Amino acid sequence: MNKDVGIVQEMLDSGQFVTEVMKEVLSHYQDHPAIVPCKILAGSKIIRSSTNDAYVFHENVARLSYPPVEFARTDRASLKGKPMFYGTVFTSAVEHNAYPRIFSAMETTDILRSFEKEGRVFTTQSLWLPDRDIHLFAFPFSKNYKRACAEVRFQRDAWDNQLSKHWPKHYCEFSEYLGDLIANENRSCLYDITANTIDYILYQSTAAEDLDGVMYPSVWGAGEGMNICLKKETVDECVHFQAASVQYIDKKVGNSTIFGVAESYLMPDGTLKWTPTKEALMILEEAYGVKAMFERNMIYFDIP
Repeated sequence: MNKDVGIVQEMLDSGQFVTEVMKEVLSHYQDHPAIVPCKILAGSKIIRSSTNDAYVFHENVARLSYPPVEFARTDRASLKGKPMFYGTVFTSAVEHNAYPRIFSAMETTDILRSFEKEGRVFTTQSLWLPDRDIHLFAFPFSKNYKRACAEVRFQRDAWDNQLSKHWPKHYCEFSEYLGDLIANENRSCLYDITANTIDYILYQSTAAEDLDGVMYPSVWGAGEGMNICLKKETVDECVHFQAASVQYIDKKVGNSTIFGVAESYLMPDGTLKWTPTKEALMILEEAYGVKAMFERNMIYFDIP
């Protein structure tokens, strides 16, 4: 076993993450990280989900983008206090009804992650487009995804048959280990390990200057969907808000329904107003209080 893999696995098994130890391990791969280059073309659709925990429609575009510094927490690909932009992109699985908006919602809505869970929630899904190609990296995609889409299978085959030959064996072993880690649900200090590694590659490795973020298959979608996590700087530079929709999710055991109840209307001052559908007014009244929304000038009707 790669020595560094053993060190990281020991931290995971013990639940004791040591930042300085992790930094020392990562420094071994600063100059030549064994990573797979990926690219999202300019104009490609990116979907991002934002929770509506407070039963309030979001008032501006900034709330739908990456979080403020004080709310940025350590997650699969980002560190506490360092905002990153999580999103979901389209794959070939769309042709088989594996919709990106479902996988995007699963990242923020835990009732969708379990067959047995039930509940009703609102979430806001926004559409973003980059005005230039977005350059990402990925670890070798794990072979453990049960419903891997064609892109996941293709990348892993390319890694096994060709790409892995560009690095020494111990570099490849460490990268494959990380690819397997990021394919798992969080446990112990797993997020500390993956987030610190991704941050190191994006900001401190020799490849950092050319990278905008990281790509990894959806854990909750068992590899059928594809997620990305972008640098804040990249989003500020070239990723632009297009529209948003408030989604109502009704989850029963083994089945879920998701549909839009309100569409965004971007005002000249950058604030958002919302146009509810007629079918949704009853649901909105129960969950938000339509009268209160009118009083706050949060609902906007575009009447000719």
